[in-house]
Amino acid sequence: MEKTFDLTIFGATGFTGKFILTEVLKTADRAFPNAPLRVAIAGRSRERLEALVASLPTGSKIQPTILIADVKDEASMRAMCRASKTLIAAAGPSRFLGEAAVAACVEEKCHYVDITGEPEFFEGMALKYHDKAKENQVAIVHVCGFDSIPADMGVLFTKQQLEKNHSALPSSIEMFFKIHTGNSGFAGHYATYESAVHGFGSAGLLRQLRRTANRPQVPKIGYGLAVNPKPHWVHKVAAYTVPFFFADPSVIRLSQQLVIQDKDLSSVQSPPVQFSAYICIPSFKALAMTIFASTVFGLFANTNSGRKFLLKHPRLFTMGHFQPRGPTDQQLLRLVLRDVLC
Repeated sequence: MEKTFDLTIFGATGFTGKFILTEVLKTADRAFPNAPLRVAIAGRSRERLEALVASLPTGSKIQPTILIADVKDEASMRAMCRASKTLIAAAGPSRFLGEAAVAACVEEKCHYVDITGEPEFFEGMALKYHDKAKENQVAIVHVCGFDSIPADMGVLFTKQQLEKNHSALPSSIEMFFKIHTGNSGFAGHYATYESAVHGFGSAGLLRQLRRTANRPQVPKIGYGLAVNPKPHWVHKVAAYTVPFFFADPSVIRLSQQLVIQDKDLSSVQSPPVQFSAYICIPSFKALAMTIFASTVFGLFANTNSGRKFLLKHPRLFTMGHFQPRGPTDQQLLRLVLRDVLC
């Protein structure tokens, strides 16, 4: 069946959805010079979608079509995916809004992309839909956020460069994640904070999910990688470090586990490597503040009433860094994110 749209952005009126649409409009003409990209934007509110279209700059070759889809209405989700070659899901948190889009994509043979950073969600979707997606030749690509793609692809690149230049394969790779904010400072969107609150609060559910999945262990080649759980100074990156408490280690592990599970020895993921990740913190003062904030955050996230309080006061618990309006354009332009792999 011929698809009507090359690309549909679901959740297009949110902070992330608007950003994705803006980038699509900027780059589509260069990426597809011979035929205009057929783009749709989708969500629950026709009024908000029409306002978004009206706000777009004039002169673009792409005029997005509006589709109405609601995660509570399976028929609308399937109709959206039936008409689309690829869906970018920008509605979140994914733990509450994501599965309906994944399920509809798998059934209607529509490729799926998201930027979630929620391990419980993407590991659960892999457990539930991996085999059916393979059968229907549908690519389900989770975690395409600012940090996880450089981490996952960085591991592959490091392996390839060692093999190419030194005829060697690494037994382990460590990643050190650095954030440079410039004079404008750092700000994050409330939706990211909300996902983190629920993620920390459901760590037990994630452990239970992994036991249920019973995926193959990533084999150790050579010496075991010693992961330092304590804050410590690392000379090679000139920074204090703490264990990376977001999604990247889960992403690397799952990428390698799926290759082992499918016995795909030709994959670029083979052979697997041990992986650990750390966040770099430039000063002792910043380290002390990070430890204090993360300790308080973790204590509150462990209870339902604590999570409600965290969600009600994002500025208080993040020292003003996370708020509903998200980062400004200037903050985004000056933000530099760097992964050091060694």
